[in-house]
Amino acid sequence: MNSLKIIGAGEAGTRAALHLRETGWDGEVTLIGQEPYIPYERPPLSKTLLTKGIIPPALVSKEKLEELCINFSNNTLVNEIDRPSRCLILENDVVLPYQNLLIATGASARKLTCPGSEHALVLRNLEDSLVLRSLLIPKKHLILIGAGFIGLELAAGARMDGCRVTVLEAASRVLGRAVPAEVTEVIANEHQQQGVEIICNVQLEQIQLLGDGYVVQLAEDKSIQGDFVVAEIGAIPEIALAEAAGLQTENGILVDSFMQTSDPNIYAAGDCCSFPHPLYGRQRMRLEMWRCAREQAKCAVQNMIDTPQEFSTVP
Repeated sequence: MNSLKIIGAGEAGTRAALHLRETGWDGEVTLIGQEPYIPYERPPLSKTLLTKGIIPPALVSKEKLEELCINFSNNTLVNEIDRPSRCLILENDVVLPYQNLLIATGASARKLTCPGSEHALVLRNLEDSLVLRSLLIPKKHLILIGAGFIGLELAAGARMDGCRVTVLEAASRVLGRAVPAEVTEVIANEHQQQGVEIICNVQLEQIQLLGDGYVVQLAEDKSIQGDFVVAEIGAIPEIALAEAAGLQTENGILVDSFMQTSDPNIYAAGDCCSFPHPLYGRQRMRLEMWRCAREQAKCAVQNMIDTPQEFSTVP
């Protein structure tokens, strides 16, 4: 029987497993997730979970996975991809053979590198969001490093919960890599009107523990004191498994327009991969968007079951 393994139970991995069954493919499908939960939607982590405590909806129920004969293994870490033997080696030394493999490991939060960086929290998964939810108490002071989409969503949510919020941004404006200056001005003004303090052109030097709170030390002997610190300075693709297996990487796992890696039996999709896009002259890019992850997963699956399809969805 054909055997297909998927590493990563986020948007890309889960949608890939479901799409296989939607196409009528009847081979063995195994979906491996590192978190202890059923696959869940991630956008609510910086929205309704923070502000209302609503647990994100599941991408698929346990019952549906069983009905579709998708083997779901949660709380499971893959230690190695053994390409010559075409098998996965799990943390408990269990060996899982595969004929085709999809890597959908996503991305992890980029960490600060300054002294005291270990004091800064991040928001990337359900556990992170639950921790932050418990800290958003009225009048507490949140120091937020990074003014990207997730950072500003967190700032807005904290203000809705009555926190004092200071946003520190290294660039000259918020959302500098995402939208035009005219748009960022509108967004920054709205945050400031709602009581968010935004400081741009910041040079961070260190984070220090001070009593029950923290001091963020900036250049020119400036400092800000708060109750907790969160760093939202972007994400980095999870490529350690791929690199250790000798797959080519370039700002992510390198795939072609069919989502195939440098190994013809291994594909990648979602935040972890970089791909050429026909709309931009085959320029290689990596997109951290749930819709892109979903579409790439479908494309990868079509190619894995021998129905060639090029990824050309407009971002």
